[in-house]
Amino acid sequence: MKKPIVKAALVKLRKLSAMAEGLRNGEDYPITRLTTLKSLCIDLHCAARFALHLSHLTAAEAARSVCPRHLEVAAWRDHQALLARSVGQLERYVQRPTPTKKKLLYELLAEVRAVNNVYEPSRWGAIRVLQNRYVLIIENSLRCALSPTAEDAGYWAYQAARDYAERYDPRYGTGLIPESAPMVREIVGFWCDYYRVEL
Repeated sequence: MKKPIVKAALVKLRKLSAMAEGLRNGEDYPITRLTTLKSLCIDLHCAARFALHLSHLTAAEAARSVCPRHLEVAAWRDHQALLARSVGQLERYVQRPTPTKKKLLYELLAEVRAVNNVYEPSRWGAIRVLQNRYVLIIENSLRCALSPTAEDAGYWAYQAARDYAERYDPRYGTGLIPESAPMVREIVGFWCDYYRVEL
């Protein structure tokens, strides 16, 4: 059954689609342009499905990547296994949430958080040192699926999406840059499929 789409959501999807096209044509945008995703997560189930989508994409990207220089090969393999396990548990939870599956997700979230659990002091407070960006995206996706309200879920969905799409290039800096185009297209693709609209 086709999900109804309100005019405001359709306008937002068109803007996201235009941004993906702009990125493909060499433009760049501030990462905050993705904040519109918060309002597309209209309920907890919708947000959890989006988080699962990002988790699948993240695990696939990690599987294609080589071990970063700052990680030992054994740690990289452990992280990839954790990503795969996280996607599987999240998928089972989204398909049919139960209290037992929710408890398992909370346990998994603690395990995922431990990967990037190094903080260094700075003038402005503690700074989190990331060991693995892919694991951070999964962490935010799990937080999204476990959120108690649609507002919280939208916040974590945005965090996961921004970490997934954000790239760096010295010519552009950090944000949504031409290299982000495929990721933004995949994000738009989820919402077009969800609402069964063509843009």
